[in-house]
Amino acid sequence: MASQCIELTEDENWAILMHNGMYGPFRYVIQGKETPLYLLLHMADMWASRVTEKQEGGRDDGEENA
Repeated sequence: MASQCIELTEDENWAILMHNGMYGPFRYVIQGKETPLYLLLHMADMWASRVTEKQEGGRDDGEENA
């Protein structure tokens, strides 16, 4: 979808396509082909899903926000 609006490099396209691959069916395709951009995008996605989204719904320890 992004390539319909902007021109992507091969590295950008790879990073977007495979960003969740370590935990999906592409894990064996990615091994040994990790690029700095791919790793950065993967870590940002992990941060967003494990830190940011948990904080939006309240505290992680089960207490409500004051």
